Amino acid sequence: MLEKRGFRVTEMFVEHIFPWRIRDYVQYRYVKVWYLRWLPEPLFRRLERVLGWHLCATATYEPASPR
Repeated sequence: MLEKRGFRVTEMFVEHIFPWRIRDYVQYRYVKVWYLRWLPEPLFRRLERVLGWHLCATATYEPASPR
């Protein structure tokens, strides 16, 4: 989709699992849900790459050269 519009994709990855308890988060308190509190950070980051719900893309605009 991006490449059809003149962008060159240089990186694309999936990331982000929301780790916070909602009732605390809405009051600006950041308390992780119980099942993520004990998970080591490197393992959590790996799970984000597999199960995350944000598709992140880095691209540069390269307009087509005039003919």
